[in-house]
Amino acid sequence: MSYYLAKLCYEIICGDGSHTPQFEEQIRLLESVSRQEALNAAKEIGYQELLVWQYGNNTRVEWKFLGITELIRLPALAHGAELYQSHREIEYADGYRNFVKDKTNQLQQHPEHAIDSI
Repeated sequence: MSYYLAKLCYEIICGDGSHTPQFEEQIRLLESVSRQEALNAAKEIGYQELLVWQYGNNTRVEWKFLGITELIRLPALAHGAELYQSHREIEYADGYRNFVKDKTNQLQQHPEHAIDSI
């Protein structure tokens, strides 16, 4: 058995969809004997998580499963093992640097704000 990380992508549609498009990416941990089994399991989770409900003033909200954009086999789990990485091209680099600095400072000053579980 191996562990995999799968990135599942959803579109969030409110009402008739005439709003700024919204998307959600989720990273899911899967245990499987093969890449194909992990991919199938991720797809099954994606479709199980479809959601449609009425919000507040009868506005329809829908989570639409778009697909799986990444499937990563994890190395043996050990302290310091790299679980995920991404590369970004950011037009406003100073803004991104400030964002990272602020988030880092917040976690250092308030470790209770760290996410304990998803």
